Amino acid sequence: MSDANHKSVILVLGMHRSGTSALTRVISLLGAGLCSDLLPHGPDNTSGFWESSSVLEANQKLLAATDSVWFDFSPLPPDAADRPSVAKAQRNLARVLDHELPTGRLAVLKDPRLCRLLPLVLPVLEQQGREVKTVLIHRHPWEVALSLNKRNGFDHDFSMLLWLRHVLDAEAHTRELPRAMCGYEELLSDWAAVVRRLGRDLGLTWPVELEQARSAVEEFLSPSMRHHHAGNQDAEQPATPLGHMAARVHGILQESGASFEGAPESVLAQARAELDQAASLCAPLILRQALESQAAIQQVQANIRELTADNQRLAEALAAQSRQLEHIMGSRIWRATQPLRLAAGWLKGRRQ
Repeated sequence: MSDANHKSVILVLGMHRSGTSALTRVISLLGAGLCSDLLPHGPDNTSGFWESSSVLEANQKLLAATDSVWFDFSPLPPDAADRPSVAKAQRNLARVLDHELPTGRLAVLKDPRLCRLLPLVLPVLEQQGREVKTVLIHRHPWEVALSLNKRNGFDHDFSMLLWLRHVLDAEAHTRELPRAMCGYEELLSDWAAVVRRLGRDLGLTWPVELEQARSAVEEFLSPSMRHHHAGNQDAEQPATPLGHMAARVHGILQESGASFEGAPESVLAQARAELDQAASLCAPLILRQALESQAAIQQVQANIRELTADNQRLAEALAAQSRQLEHIMGSRIWRATQPLRLAAGWLKGRRQ
């Protein structure tokens, strides 16, 4: 590994449900160190999140200090960096990163919230002497919307707003940093070509050679990880102005040849300005409605978990009773008294 890797941390950026977990795991299999307290696998990501639970919690506190949540499509407040609550959350994040993020080697850190939080997180990493490099992974916005609808019940247009916020903020906040990008579909179809290009664009030497990592990477990656496909079904998706805007931005990323150098920054900046204007008009109302919907969904999910637990307890009780019955019927006494039971049944029939 080159000396330049020793203080480098790769930030994996991208909208939720866009393949950030898969890319983070691949980078870790190429030798980048992960945080130690990884989130457990979940039903919505059975192959793992590859994300630190304590960093996630710290980032949530940092968002809360700006009066925001992960499903807010507003930009960070202009005074965010000057708020005492933000400074406190940054100190907390610094402690967490100092404890969890590997040192003395190439490291990788993933949390979709970083797309929006970069202006507040980068100073923390710089104070720790980290050399920050970034990778943006993008996925078709309609595929993301389908995934968010299934997991969170989000409306299609609301998901478009979130997709635009995360992608456009990530692009804007990384213009002065070493950066690279790739598509989720591309990662699944030709991961080796993707990581070669990422290493080249970021000026990195992967600690583990590709051929050495190939078996582990290909055992982990699978096309089945992509549950939703936009494909040629674009015409079947809701043809809304937000949908068209997100598709246009996604098209720019795809047409740039997997390099930020080919992406027209002025066009992306204009799209971000339009999103900021829309957020200033309606974000508080939409966010309030989203919070109410999320609370209702969480209550239903809690009820389902409770009913599932009740069913599990009943199934266990039934299984215990069945085992007890089998034990009784297999006992010597049960077999010895079988003639008496037959006689009792015969006499009962005679009386009737």
